Amino acid sequence: MSSVRRDRPATGAFARRRVAVAFACVMTAASLCCAPARAYPYYNAHACGDTAHPTRSEGDHGYNGQTDDITLALYWSAWDGSETPQAWESNNQRRMPETWKTNSAGDEYKPGTRLTLVVDLSGLDADDAVAMVLVTASAGEFEDVGMHEDHDAEAGGTALKCNGLRLNPSHMANRHMLLWKAPTTAVPVTFRVTSAAGHRKNFNKNHMFASANGALLEPNHANRTDAPSTEPTHDDSTVIGDSSKRISQSSSNRAFAAHGALMFLGIWMFMPGAVVWSRFGRPGPGDKPSALWLSWHKNLMIAATILVIVAAIVAYADVAKLGAEHYDGAHGKLGLAVIIIILIQPVNGFLRPGNPAEGLPKSTKRVNWERFHKSTGYLVLFLGFIAVVTGIDALAEKDAGFPGGYALVLFILYVLLFVAVLGIHLLRTRRQDTTAAFTNRARFIELPTTATPQSTGSVPLSSVP
Repeated sequence: MSSVRRDRPATGAFARRRVAVAFACVMTAASLCCAPARAYPYYNAHACGDTAHPTRSEGDHGYNGQTDDITLALYWSAWDGSETPQAWESNNQRRMPETWKTNSAGDEYKPGTRLTLVVDLSGLDADDAVAMVLVTASAGEFEDVGMHEDHDAEAGGTALKCNGLRLNPSHMANRHMLLWKAPTTAVPVTFRVTSAAGHRKNFNKNHMFASANGALLEPNHANRTDAPSTEPTHDDSTVIGDSSKRISQSSSNRAFAAHGALMFLGIWMFMPGAVVWSRFGRPGPGDKPSALWLSWHKNLMIAATILVIVAAIVAYADVAKLGAEHYDGAHGKLGLAVIIIILIQPVNGFLRPGNPAEGLPKSTKRVNWERFHKSTGYLVLFLGFIAVVTGIDALAEKDAGFPGGYALVLFILYVLLFVAVLGIHLLRTRRQDTTAAFTNRARFIELPTTATPQSTGSVPLSSVP
């Protein structure tokens, strides 16, 4: 008899140990996937209007509520009130001239004009004064002038949401100049702002109500008593941004690439290896019984799970550091689904029903478990393929120097090669099984070549025509 341990029914202490391990795995998965967002104030990824702004603490954020230390004011964007974009609009190291305010308080606007909303955080404590902001308006439309996403005008992303009513610049500064197109109708407008200086810093909030005034005059208008005779220059001598607190784009790209490499190793190298061992590593009918295939299958799946978890942590930490939105977009949502399914697999493995004794049929629970286990494994490979493709596309979008098309072609060729090799082995195995079954059947029905004549004088069968 072989000394190899066969699966046994989960009873007594053995069953309790399995349940305890499975519960620990489930709790670990839940804590990883459902942890509170440690992001900047726009962690409400798809909310618009007032609901986009936090009303309580979240994750490591405190909540300071409304504060007058944040000020908001509207300025004209051009000396002559022009709606043409100005050359200096993408320079956040500037101060708007006070004479360019729409009125003395900056809380009025002229319908249909292009204005600048200045959000000033310099009144906050030094630890909170240089921060990111989330700004929403109840009417009108913000513009993204290129500096609001990924600290790089060439990044190609946009900080706008909610049809231009929500703007979350990714750069940190103590003053934010935000371009805003006023509505053409005279309606009251509410601006709301939430700021945070880091993913563990406090939320600070304030708001401003702006009313329409069609009689407002542009800064260069002759009838304006406080208008200077010549166009004032912007004060760009005072650095109002803090570049030292910006996240390096190259550092973010490296983290994203490391995340992709770990996910590729886990899902498309270790997991296929586990599948191959499970399918082709089992001993044949005439081989000595061995559980080596099961050990390789388990160890490769555990290694794949660890790699995927580490990859998820890398991505989650990088997103939190950037203050971006978790699981926003197809790649993030798909990646989360893949991680959850992968974490289910080891739990499912611990809860597998025992195999019957040799020669007895498998129980219905065991058959159903095997179907579910195999189906989820192949589902992970399918979803993992789409996740890698969308990840390559996302990295190519973030880093213009990354050869996305070349990487995509190599990955597809790799997958096709794996599928081809797997298919050839499956076909060969089925042919061998079919040949063996045919040979056994032929041996079973084969008649003897000679027959012993009956004492009654009967003729041998071989002589019958």
